[in-house]
Amino acid sequence: CTTSGIAASICAGYDDGTWFLPSAGELDLMYTNLHQALLGGFSSGGYWSSTEFGDGGAWLQDFVNGGQTSYVKFSSYFVRAVRAF
Repeated sequence: CTTSGIAASICAGYDDGTWFLPSAGELDLMYTNLHQALLGGFSSGGYWSSTEFGDGGAWLQDFVNGGQTSYVKFSSYFVRAVRAF
């Protein structure tokens, strides 16, 4: 099991099962609309997305400069569980 795979499993099993690991696009919106407005209590650093990049990677949202890049899944970064409403 990979780090990002573990994160997705934890998010899916959290509370009542309606939480999930956000996509790269959703994380970008969170960075732009929440973090830039100093909302959401995000840490400075990278956050895993559920958007995969090939067999061994996933997209990461940088909450320092807003960039996105792919990383190998066994790297350790932050996760943010989100919930649809």
